Amino acid sequence: MMILAGAPRAIIYKTQHTTGNVVRAKGEVGSLEVWDSLLGDLYQSVLNPSSLPTTLKRIDSWIGSSFTHFLIWDDKNNLQRTSIVTRDYFEDATKKYKEYYGAIDPRRQLTLSQSPGTIWACHDHFDDRFVGRSEFYQDLLIPVGARYILMCLIMRHDGVSGYLAFNHLVEQGHFSSQQKRAAAMLIPHLQRTIKLTMQSERFRGASFAGAASLNALDQSVFALDETGVVTFLNERADLLLKKRRWLKTRDGRLDAFSIVEEEKFATALRRARLSRQAETFALYGSENISGDPDQTQVITVIPMPIGGAIKSVNDASLVESHVTDLRDRVASDLSHFTGAELIVLVSPQRRRSAISAASLRLLFKLTPAEARLAHDLAKGASVEEYAESAAISVATARTQLRSVLAKTGEKRLQDLVRMLASLPSHS
Repeated sequence: MMILAGAPRAIIYKTQHTTGNVVRAKGEVGSLEVWDSLLGDLYQSVLNPSSLPTTLKRIDSWIGSSFTHFLIWDDKNNLQRTSIVTRDYFEDATKKYKEYYGAIDPRRQLTLSQSPGTIWACHDHFDDRFVGRSEFYQDLLIPVGARYILMCLIMRHDGVSGYLAFNHLVEQGHFSSQQKRAAAMLIPHLQRTIKLTMQSERFRGASFAGAASLNALDQSVFALDETGVVTFLNERADLLLKKRRWLKTRDGRLDAFSIVEEEKFATALRRARLSRQAETFALYGSENISGDPDQTQVITVIPMPIGGAIKSVNDASLVESHVTDLRDRVASDLSHFTGAELIVLVSPQRRRSAISAASLRLLFKLTPAEARLAHDLAKGASVEEYAESAAISVATARTQLRSVLAKTGEKRLQDLVRMLASLPSHS
């Protein structure tokens, strides 16, 4: 035990517990031989935040500190948000820090007056006389053998501050100028790592929300890469595959389940890739030779725009309703579609009957051709399917659709289909 003369309270430098062999040879501090590897581990922790404590332990060895404390503190409410300590021995002290001592930590308060990135050593500001009077030092740090630090404000944003403190035990003495230079090399990289990690955490949160919204859709959603391999599917898509009726995967590639429909499916994928336009068609599946609507799935293939973002559609009224739904509901989160070239949406076609074409003519003053189009849309057909059955071009069908939208007062195909589906049908 060592007592400082003149100090108001005894500074106990030896504890009853062993903290292990933590004193490093200062000649090994800041070795350039491991510098590249250390930085690689540091930036890798952005993608895997759980590896950060392990990386900080490596930094302990590199700098020669006994343990590191990374802290995120809510300055507005004066409470701890996040804390990482690289040695389990100090876990009890860490809990006390969160519950009480963090709010009175004189080192943190001094750091707040520094610019982010500034490194300072406690022995330059807090002498033994101060330590002898300090509740923080005497009741929290000294009993566990901790005493000296190199500390830095890593970041400050919106009332929240991030701190990093390299710690020496009593027997190590204060940090050397060599250790301070080594820390100065690391701090800019630590700042970037923390910033990137916070950004990636927000991205992960958005990604989780995006996944939830995709699973909430009443459609099966597949993402395919340039070879047709499935890179993402939502829960409904997974259930659809398990039914083994309409779609299957072969060597990871999405394909029609029925052999007679494989060519139709492959052709639609190929045309979407080449034209960069959406393709919509019906997939009847196995055991549905009659084309029963209750057993039919409507498939829409959407090419991902170059650059990996869903762009605005110039004529939204001509976009299939499920395409517009996807754009509106998940365009804010495209992380699930990274590397995808095509999106495949699958919706069941369930309507057996719809309001007659004659009734539609009377209700909305449609021409016979427009009424036939509206009738087929009400039954669940796509514009392309109607054009094929009516033996007209898709362009002509889309012109008729514009007129139907104008006469019914609807702005989008999606709204038109919903309105038509709500009208009473006649057998």
